[in-house]
Amino acid sequence: MPLKVNTMPSLLRISRERLDNQYTQMLNELETEIQGYRATGMNDDAIYEALMSDFENEKGVFGHFKGGIESAMDELVVRSTQLEQVAENPLEEKYKWILDPTVKEHCDDCLERSEMSAKTMEEWMMLGIPGSGVTECGDYDRCMLEAVNE
Repeated sequence: MPLKVNTMPSLLRISRERLDNQYTQMLNELETEIQGYRATGMNDDAIYEALMSDFENEKGVFGHFKGGIESAMDELVVRSTQLEQVAENPLEEKYKWILDPTVKEHCDDCLERSEMSAKTMEEWMMLGIPGSGVTECGDYDRCMLEAVNE
């Protein structure tokens, strides 16, 4: 019988929080940029033109915001794909914690889990799956669980 994964609401909550954080950060950066323009003596029309140029060219605050949104969406796709794979596999199948190869330095929790023996999905769910927020790297954990043949 396939495992019923009940982490999609958590995944969506985490994604929404990341998007909210990106939006708040963009507003703060925009306010700082406007204050910086004003400090140099720019008038409101010139500030508007500069910001519109950045917006149209996806630069500055707006480029950073777009990159953050794209990153959050990429993460949602990766995590939902992983959950789909997990949901389709039986409980007795074993999985190994695989470190994200794109990360240069991993947290101690992820390093420790990557050295553990393969475990069933039920065991991993009790310990916490990657990206569930239980590791030092929290919601930003991009490690994966990979099925192994034993």
